Amino acid sequence: MSTLFSTIHPDELKMPVQNIQALIDSYHELRKSGVIRLGYDSEKQLCFLFKRGELINTYLVTPDKWEPLLPEQSSAWMLSAGDAYVRPLLLSSFGLLMTKLLIQTHSQSDTTSVPQNQLREYLEMIRNKPEATLLHLTWKNAAGAILFAPKADPYFNFISQNIVLDQTGSYKIFHEWEEPQCALTSYAPDLSVEAWQEYYLRSAFANLCERILIRFETLTGRSLVDSFVQLVSVFASRQNLDISITARKLADHEVFSSPQIATQNYRFLLGEMFQYFSAVIGPRLNTATVQEIVKNMPEQERQIIRTFELLPKGYFNE
Repeated sequence: MSTLFSTIHPDELKMPVQNIQALIDSYHELRKSGVIRLGYDSEKQLCFLFKRGELINTYLVTPDKWEPLLPEQSSAWMLSAGDAYVRPLLLSSFGLLMTKLLIQTHSQSDTTSVPQNQLREYLEMIRNKPEATLLHLTWKNAAGAILFAPKADPYFNFISQNIVLDQTGSYKIFHEWEEPQCALTSYAPDLSVEAWQEYYLRSAFANLCERILIRFETLTGRSLVDSFVQLVSVFASRQNLDISITARKLADHEVFSSPQIATQNYRFLLGEMFQYFSAVIGPRLNTATVQEIVKNMPEQERQIIRTFELLPKGYFNE
């Protein structure tokens, strides 16, 4: 399966298990977010994903498959495997989600070999497609991933021996990388894959919140919506969530261990939102307004809302 950190670079040294455990403990103690990749001569990788010091996922990855491991399973596997090549990477929450998308996605098109001097044009062609596309790019000495989605800035990761990028926006390093050939694989969204489910839950939650705030500002005025925005930080803090709203835009800096856990947290915040606005404009108008908003959302977001029952009963009307 795909990861951005499968290459073991020449400067990596094997680390004994006790040192690896000390590194893992430091991620806990310092509340770091990122990945610790353990590489083995058998082409196996053990990947630990941390969010603010919490171990949220562990994957055993080979070229052909991936397997999720419970914390106690990963510890036992690490102890039995012995010394490993270690690559620690600090990543944002969305960088962690991108890692999960690459590891978990099964279906893929054939890998295309693209001359480096044609890569810019090739990426622009894919960027202009109407549907979301995840790209995995590999060179001999680097790897990268870009997620193109409608009405969103591209999000990308790029990793080489000395460079780690985890950003939104300009991805010019991809077409400026000085190697003659790039192997490029594209992945379409697959709602049977948990990482894609989490991605669309995240997308649907942000879309819902932003549309609802705009609509309720029209109905109730700016001051009431501003008061609610201030309360969001309280609601989120209650759940230990790094989610806020600025200028009617949602800033979601979360990643979860599963789409089910994502649903629980997003459902809690939406419930607080609906309770607040129902008290202001009445439950009937509140429900009708939300139903109209959901009706006009993209189909994949509507599907994920329906599948995971993201909204309370009565708010999803078909």
